[in-house]
Amino acid sequence: MCQEFPRANAPDPTGWEHPRWNCVSTAALPRPLPSTGARSGVLEALAFFRDANFASRRFKQLGNVFETSLLGQQLVFIRGPLCQER
Repeated sequence: MCQEFPRANAPDPTGWEHPRWNCVSTAALPRPLPSTGARSGVLEALAFFRDANFASRRFKQLGNVFETSLLGQQLVFIRGPLCQER
């Protein structure tokens, strides 16, 4: 994937420029994680401690990686075969 960016005298942040299209690869740029949208995390914490399927429900809704907040603490939940190997 390629996206045009305004050129400046600064080097490309990804370190890769396509010679033909003079653009930067967007594949290397970080994307925001899917999020529950919790701000303070009070309601998320209540749901986490009350619901044994909290993570399963969020994974079904948001995918294999998502972020949330529990009582003001940012958390990232990750699931998948590589996570289970350890």
